[in-house]
Amino acid sequence: MADTASPVISITIKAAVPARTFTNMHFEDSAGTTVTEVMSGEDFYVCGKLVEDTTGVSGAIIYTYVTDSAGSVVGDEKTCITDANGNFKCGPYSYSVTADTVMYFRAFDEKQT
Repeated sequence: MADTASPVISITIKAAVPARTFTNMHFEDSAGTTVTEVMSGEDFYVCGKLVEDTTGVSGAIIYTYVTDSAGSVVGDEKTCITDANGNFKCGPYSYSVTADTVMYFRAFDEKQT
């Protein structure tokens, strides 16, 4: 009787990686009002929403950092956790300056995406 077994073949199945994205990034003052500037020494917060595909990610740890203008982290980390809809508010941040100063911020989730 002839051997009728098929040859071994293989296929690679890639894991689906949901796309996580930050949306609605903005700053708020202590009263929860969206701001684009604050006075020296006033508290402010980095806010936004983390979504996976189009759904808010609940319970994700968010890290916000001060960065340079190119987005490289230079320090001052704060952490917070997203709410049931993926929204977050990290802070407070507060800086005392003697001249007008532009500061940059970046957010990462626990997966550093």
